[in-house]
Amino acid sequence: MTDRESPTRRSPYGNNSTLGALGNRTRMEIVEAARHLFSERGYHAVTVEMIGERAGRSGPSVYQYFKNKGEIFRIFVDELGGELLAHARTLGDLTGADGQIVMYEFISGLSRIFAQHRVTAIEWPVAEEAEHRLRSPAENFLEAFSREVRPQLEPLVPAYAGGYRPFAFAVLSIVQWSEYTRRSRMPQLPQSALDRYLATILHRILSPHHLIEDAQPSHRQSAQPNNFLTPDADLPRPPGLRKPITTRSRATVERILTAATAVFAQNSYAGTTIQQIADRARVAKPSVYTYWVDQRALFSTLAYNASTAIEKLLADGLQGEIFENESGGQAWIDEWLDLIVEHGAVLHIWTHEVVEDAELGPTAEQMYALVAARLNSLIDSSPFGRGDPDPAVPHPGTILLWALLVEFPYTLAVQLPELDRTQVRDVIFMMLKRGYLSGG
Repeated sequence: MTDRESPTRRSPYGNNSTLGALGNRTRMEIVEAARHLFSERGYHAVTVEMIGERAGRSGPSVYQYFKNKGEIFRIFVDELGGELLAHARTLGDLTGADGQIVMYEFISGLSRIFAQHRVTAIEWPVAEEAEHRLRSPAENFLEAFSREVRPQLEPLVPAYAGGYRPFAFAVLSIVQWSEYTRRSRMPQLPQSALDRYLATILHRILSPHHLIEDAQPSHRQSAQPNNFLTPDADLPRPPGLRKPITTRSRATVERILTAATAVFAQNSYAGTTIQQIADRARVAKPSVYTYWVDQRALFSTLAYNASTAIEKLLADGLQGEIFENESGGQAWIDEWLDLIVEHGAVLHIWTHEVVEDAELGPTAEQMYALVAARLNSLIDSSPFGRGDPDPAVPHPGTILLWALLVEFPYTLAVQLPELDRTQVRDVIFMMLKRGYLSGG
C-alpha cells in the first residue's frame, strides 16, 4: 500500500482521537509548516514535499494525514470564513443616529480579520483555480455572509443596485483589498483613517434620503484630464521588449502577451514559468525569449500596457457629471469592465505581488502612481472631497476607489465569477454616484 493510500490519514479538522497524541501533534506541525510556506511563497510555489521538509518530515509522510496541499489550505479557508460569519452577525442597526459609528465598528472589525488572515484571503482565489474543491466553501461563505447581514442591508440597498447580496459581496471585497493595497502601496496611511472614510461613504450610500431620491445633479467643476497619454507626454518606450515589434511579428507578440496574462491570472506571478506561457501561446519557448529576456521583462510589458489603458480610460471618461445620468455612467462602467477582463490580472499582481521585487517593484510603483494621480484628481473634484487633510498623508479615497474599480470586479466577476457583469456594474454605479462622487 502506498503512502497516498494509507488508512492512517484522517480528517484534518480538530483533534482526532484515532490518531493519538503523536499523530495529532504531527498533523498540526504539518499545518503550521504549510501556513508559513504559503505566506512566504504563495500557493502555487509550494509543494507537498516542501511542506514535509519544513515540518521535518518527508513528502510521502504528509500524505498520511492529507490528500494534497489543497486539503491543508482548506483549513485556513475555514478559519477565515468562520470568523467572517461570526463578525457578520455583529452588524447592528444602520438607520439610527449612531449608524455611522455602527458601520465604522463593523468595517474596522472586517479589516482586522483580513489583516490576520492576509495570506489565506489573497491566495484563496488562486488556490481555488487549481483546486476546484475549494470553490464550494468559498461560495458558501460568501452566501452565508450575505444572509447574515441581510436584515440590516436589504431595506437600505435600492433594487436598481441588485439588492443586498451584490452589495454585501462588494463591501467584503472593498474592505479586503483596500487593506492590502494600503499595506503594499501606502503603509504610512493609518488603517483607522481608511476604515473611517469607507464607513462614511457606505453610510452615505445607505442613508434613507437616498431611498427617496438620488442627490440632485450638482454643478461642480470637472476634473481636468492629465496629459500622461497625450502625444507630447514624455513617456518611455514600453519596458521589457528586447526589440521593436514589426508588422510581421505583431501577431506573435500579441498572442504571447494574451497567453501570459491568462497564465499569470491562473498561477499568480510566482507560480508562472516561461514554459507555461509558451505552451499556452502554442509557440516554442525560444520564441518567447526572442522578445523578452525573462519573466520579469514580459510582465513589465504587460504592466505598461495595462497602466496606459487604465489611465487613458480614467482620464477620458471618469468625471462626476457622467454619473448624474444613469445611461452615461453605466456605459462608462461597461467599458471599464472590458478593461478589467483584459488587464485585471496584471493590475492585481502589480499591486500586491511584485512590490518587493527589486526589478519590478519600482516600475510597478511608478505605474500605480500614474493611476493614483488620476484617482486623486477625481476625489479632489468631488464635493465630498478631501476636506482639509494632512497633505503628507495619502488620501484614503484613492485606495478605496482602486478597490472598488479594480479589485472588486476582478476578484468577484473575473477570477471568481460569483457575480454577473450586470450586478457588478450596478453596484459600482451606485457606489460612485451615491458615495464617492456625491455631494451628500
